[in-house]
Amino acid sequence: MDPRDELKRRISERFTDVKRYHLPDNQAAALSVSMEAGRKEKPIDVYRCFPAEASGAGPASESTGQHSNQWSEGVGILFSSAATFVLSLALSLANEGEDPASCAPKREVKDDERLLIDWRKVDHLIARLPRPSSKHGLKMVDLGLDLVYEVETNPQPGWLEAVALCTLLTLPWAEHEELLLAICSQIEIWEDTKQLMRALSQIGSTRMAELVSAKLQQFIVLRLLTLQTLDRAIESTVAALGMAWQANEASNLVDRHLFHCDAINADEFDIRADYMRWLQGLFSFCSYSFMYEAAAKAEILRLQNRVEMREEFQQALLMSFMSDSREAQPYFVLKVRREHLLNDTVLQMRHARTRMKRPLKVVFVGEAGVDEGGVAKEFFQLLTDQLLNPDFGMLQEEVETRQLWFRASHIQSLEEFELIGSLVGLAIYNGILLDVSFPLVLYRKLLGNVPTFEDLRDFKPSIYSNLERLRQLDSGFEDLGLVFQAEQENEFGDGFHPVDLRPGGGDVPVTQDNVLEYIEEYARHLMVTSISSQFEAFKEGFSKVCGGAALELFFAEDLQLVLQGIICYDWGALRQHTRLEGFSPSDDVVLWFWETVGEYDEEQQRRLLSFVTGSDRVPIKGLGALTPPFALVKNGDEDRLPTAHTCFNVFMLPAFKDKATLQRRMQQALENSQGFGLQ
Repeated sequence: MDPRDELKRRISERFTDVKRYHLPDNQAAALSVSMEAGRKEKPIDVYRCFPAEASGAGPASESTGQHSNQWSEGVGILFSSAATFVLSLALSLANEGEDPASCAPKREVKDDERLLIDWRKVDHLIARLPRPSSKHGLKMVDLGLDLVYEVETNPQPGWLEAVALCTLLTLPWAEHEELLLAICSQIEIWEDTKQLMRALSQIGSTRMAELVSAKLQQFIVLRLLTLQTLDRAIESTVAALGMAWQANEASNLVDRHLFHCDAINADEFDIRADYMRWLQGLFSFCSYSFMYEAAAKAEILRLQNRVEMREEFQQALLMSFMSDSREAQPYFVLKVRREHLLNDTVLQMRHARTRMKRPLKVVFVGEAGVDEGGVAKEFFQLLTDQLLNPDFGMLQEEVETRQLWFRASHIQSLEEFELIGSLVGLAIYNGILLDVSFPLVLYRKLLGNVPTFEDLRDFKPSIYSNLERLRQLDSGFEDLGLVFQAEQENEFGDGFHPVDLRPGGGDVPVTQDNVLEYIEEYARHLMVTSISSQFEAFKEGFSKVCGGAALELFFAEDLQLVLQGIICYDWGALRQHTRLEGFSPSDDVVLWFWETVGEYDEEQQRRLLSFVTGSDRVPIKGLGALTPPFALVKNGDEDRLPTAHTCFNVFMLPAFKDKATLQRRMQQALENSQGFGLQ
């Protein structure tokens, strides 16, 4: 065949194909020639989404670049469900041999069904579309803006518009700043948030991760770093991120940590200013606390506590000019004897209700330690050891998890439970870590959350597994002989007695019809009803010391970390942030010290940390974030034992002549470390 005839044939085929795009003949012919010459790409078929027969209007005019305002009526022509919708961002499926008209719904579709997005088809179409950086990709951005404009001008946007925005937000072109901000602005002012949440909750884990990290978070971080201030664009994008957060909480698509924002968790960010904006009712990231890590929330809590301490301190100083009473003391001073630690503490806490929010000072009677923080840390450590003593009887340790829980049989001494709550609150209020392990459900309850069956998974794993197996049963309930009762310990720990989970529960057998109710009631009994009096007393004591607006920012996991810290001994981070006095990093004794620490097992490392800081718990940000920083200070020759100033995290290290002597002396010091005395 003549090459010219072959060229004409290919141009003619392209012309026939291009005419489907409703272009004038001359323009279609010119475009066909350019495409054959490789100078232009095939145009994007947006009109197939809005055919004249579906919308009652003709295709978009080339001069205006606008498509039909009746876009919602044409979606079902292309997809089997109205909300499987890429809208104006879709290419025609005609090239795949699929007739779009054949995809029209065969019956009326319910709203719930329409909200089920067919992401397989969406992905199929996206793969064939140009990227945002290309010429046609920029046109896709324009079409997306047209869509947002139509949603904006709709007097009553509904479920389909919500799906349209959420789908558009997940597509590659939403990375374009103008389009992203347009979508986020609409989401920010959307009235029926349930619609948006339902649509976003269906996008899948991969798309949710991309949306949160690659679009919303990336924009917020870059803009904050660039502007070093807030603007409306950041506020709108954060609002959209908040909607994604709510959808993720409902669907559990990605880990919560993905919503943490690097920019506002950095040391350079002015978290105090953000907290003050929140208190003043202005835009603040505190209103979107899921963006903060636990360490940042702990800092906000410390800010609040320092303000309260300062106010209490100033008020006490004013009172001191008019009175010599204990109420006029600017500090909350606890004077305790080691041999009567618990009794002394209980007696003084009982009469200190109005002073517990003042700065805490602990004095061990007969000892010379001056409390700049370290004495208080040791006090709490010793106190928690006594609280764990079975003779005390208020709390019991779960065998499987070694977590503390309220003793259901102990209901006579509710005041003691209140005092325990006050001590826990006092530790958080003063920024002191406790070597205790409460189940996560306790912190959920403190924050006002209602426990569910799933909370048993970490709290009582064996019971959870047994109840889960019971839930999976299809038959055989009669053989189990279960009724709506649970066993509870007698008041003085002497045996157990049955407790009804519902009125007359002893006469109600568990069957396939009521097994779910039985499981929920059993879980509720363990976590709520059996210890309700004890917990309410504990919570009342806790709230008297530790409360306020800042606590609203916390999730249960955050509060757990603030009280218990983490168990992760990163000695490399500690070494990197260590301050040396009298030594240089290359001195043999310094190198021997770090080698010895590296050879310790976990128990020895715990002892060393407690010896130096007064606690074996690690701050949320790790050992490198100790305040004040860890210091190695030269202290005499090898005839002396190492000592510590726990108030300042200082390890006083003699200049030992060899590693063996250093190891022996350190071991002696750690084995005899209880008690305070200034060197």
